[in-house]
Amino acid sequence: MLEQPIQAMLKSPESPPDSAKTPRPSLWMTGVMTALHFLIIGYQLGASDHPLYLPYVPRYFGDAPAFDYDYYFPFGEHVYTTLWIAMAPLIRCFGWEWPVFMLYLVAKFFTFWGVWSLTVFLTRDRRAGWLAMMFFLFNHPVNTSVALHTHIASNRMVVLPMFLFSIRWFWERRYLAAGILAGLSFHIHGLTTLFEGLIVVICLASDPRYYFFRDEKDTPELRAVLKRMGLAAGVFALLCLPILIWKAKTPLPDFPPGFMLDDWLEIIYWRTSYVFPSVWNFSTWIGMLAWVMFFAAAYRLLQKDGALRFIVPALAVALLALLMQYLIADVLRNPGLINMQLSRGWKLWIIFTLIGVARLLSEESRKPHPWTIAICGAVAMAGMFWAEGNPLSYIGAALLFLAAASNGERRLLGLTSFSALVLLALIFLPLPQHPWRPMTAPIQRLYEIGLAFALIPPLLIVFYADRISSARWRAFITAAGIVLAGLVLAYWAANPSVLWKQPFEKWYEGVDLPGKTFDHPWNRIQLWAKENTPPDATFFTPPHLQGFRNFSERNTFCELKDGSQSLFDPEYALIWREHMRELTGWPPDMNPDTYHRITPERWRELSRIYGIEWLVTSQPVDLPFERLVKFDKYTIWRITNVRQ
Repeated sequence: MLEQPIQAMLKSPESPPDSAKTPRPSLWMTGVMTALHFLIIGYQLGASDHPLYLPYVPRYFGDAPAFDYDYYFPFGEHVYTTLWIAMAPLIRCFGWEWPVFMLYLVAKFFTFWGVWSLTVFLTRDRRAGWLAMMFFLFNHPVNTSVALHTHIASNRMVVLPMFLFSIRWFWERRYLAAGILAGLSFHIHGLTTLFEGLIVVICLASDPRYYFFRDEKDTPELRAVLKRMGLAAGVFALLCLPILIWKAKTPLPDFPPGFMLDDWLEIIYWRTSYVFPSVWNFSTWIGMLAWVMFFAAAYRLLQKDGALRFIVPALAVALLALLMQYLIADVLRNPGLINMQLSRGWKLWIIFTLIGVARLLSEESRKPHPWTIAICGAVAMAGMFWAEGNPLSYIGAALLFLAAASNGERRLLGLTSFSALVLLALIFLPLPQHPWRPMTAPIQRLYEIGLAFALIPPLLIVFYADRISSARWRAFITAAGIVLAGLVLAYWAANPSVLWKQPFEKWYEGVDLPGKTFDHPWNRIQLWAKENTPPDATFFTPPHLQGFRNFSERNTFCELKDGSQSLFDPEYALIWREHMRELTGWPPDMNPDTYHRITPERWRELSRIYGIEWLVTSQPVDLPFERLVKFDKYTIWRITNVRQ
C-alpha cells in the first residue's frame, strides 16, 4: 500500500524516480529523529576531533599569542579545511557554543533527510526509508568515511549530508547541482570528496549508457551531456581551487635527518592504526565478512529494485580504496600518500548495507509474524553495531539476520531463536584490548544493547502502519510514546546502579547544551588557567585527556590526540614520540595511573629540562608543590625550581 504511489512514478525498475516526484519525509518527523538522536547520543563541545580545530580559532580571529610557544601549533597548518576558519568569527563574537551547536543540529537533520532520500531513490520503498533512518538513529558508533554519528560537530560529520545528496543528484544526472555540492564539501573534508569522485568515475565507466543516453529511444545526447558534465566539472574545480592553493603553499615537510621511515610508521601505528590494513586484527576482518553477509542477504531484492547499478560502483570504490591503502602503506610505503587514510572507504559498505537491511526487513514484514522480524532486526542491529571487538558476535548477528529473512518458514524459526541466544551470549564475552585504549568492560555495553532492543516498538509501528488509524496525530502519539517508553525502560534496565538514584543524571552528562559545557570541572580548570596564568604558560597534562588548549588558550606539553598530527608531519611525529615517552613510556601506556605515578623528583627534572612549571593532575595525589586550584578531581600545581 505504501509503495503503490512510488511504483506509479516508474516506468521500469531500471529507471530512477523523478526527483521532482520523489516523496519527501515529513520535516517534523525528521526533526523528531534528530531530537531522539540528540537525547541518545548527546552533544559535546571540546571532545574527539575538536582539540584539533578549536584551538585554532584564536589564531584565525583574535589576538591570543599563546600558541606561538606551543610544540603542536607550528606543525598544525596541514589540516586543509575552511569550516573552522569560517566559524571562527561566529565563535568569537557569539560565544563558543551556539554556532557549533546549531551546525551540529543542522548537519544531523539533513543527514537523516539524506538517508531517507537515498534509500527511497534506490528502493522506491517509503517504509524502507523510515527503517533506514531508524537504523541510522541507533547506529552511533559507526565511523564511516564521513563519521556517521559522532557526538560533536566534526568535519566528517558535517560533510555527511553533502555526500549523501551529492551522490544521489549525480545518480539522478543532475550534474551541476552535484558538482556544486561536492565542491563545497571539498572545503570541509576533502578525503570524503575523494571517495565521491571515485564513485563518479566508476559509475561512468560501468554504466555509460545510463549517463550519456537520456530518452527511451536511446537517442544519443552525448554533446549535450558532455557540455553539462564539463560545466559541473569546471564549477567543482573552481570551488576546490582555494584548498589546492593552500595545500600547494604548505607542502608536507621532509623527514628530519636521522629519522627513518620505519620510525615514522611505528609512531603513526600507535596513534592511527587504522591506516595499516596488514596489521588489522582478526575481529576487523571478521567484521568485514559479516557486513558482506548482511549485504548478500538483501542482494536479490536490491537487484529487483534496480538499485545495484548504483550501489555496486560505490562498493567497488570501497574495495579499491582498501587495496590502494594496502599498496601505499605496506608495499610502496609512501609517506605522502599514507595520510590519505583510504582504508576508511571500506565503511561505505556500511551505508549501503544499512539500506539493504532496511529494504529486506520492509519486504519481509509482509509475511506472517512481523513481530519476529522486529525482534530479529533489533538483535541484528545490536550485533552489527555494538559488538565491535568481538569477532564471533559479527557472525552470530549475520546468521541471525539470514535466518530472520526466512522467518516465514517454520523450520527456520528455531535457528532464528538459537542465533539470537548465541549472539547475546557472545556480546558479553570479554573484549580485546586496543593498543592504546583501555579495555571496555562488557557491562558498559548493556545500555547500548538495551537501546537496540528499543527498536522493537518503532519497528512494529512501521510494519503495522497500514493498519493504524488514519488519524496521523494518533499514530504519531502512539509511536512517540512507545519509543520514549522503550528508551526509558532500556536505560533503567541497563543501569541497575542508578535505579535508586536520579535515573537521568548519568545520561544527561553526555548532553552539553550551550552554557552547560563550562560547568564540567575539566573545562572549569581550563578557564581558570586562562584567567590566572601567563599567555605563554605551558602545562603538563594527563596524556589520556584531551583538549586542554580548547578553552584555556594555553600550551600543553603532550596529549594523545596531538599524535594525529604525526600522520601529516614526520618532524612533529619525532617530537610527539619523545614527549609521550617522557610521560607514559613507549609504546604509550594510556593507563591514567602511569602518569600519576611520576615522582616529584621526576617532575622537577622534567620541569628543568623543558622549562615548564605548571602541572595538571586528574587523580588524588600528594605532591610537594604549590596547589593552585582544584575542581572536583582536577588540580593545578606549580612546580618550583624551574629552569629560567
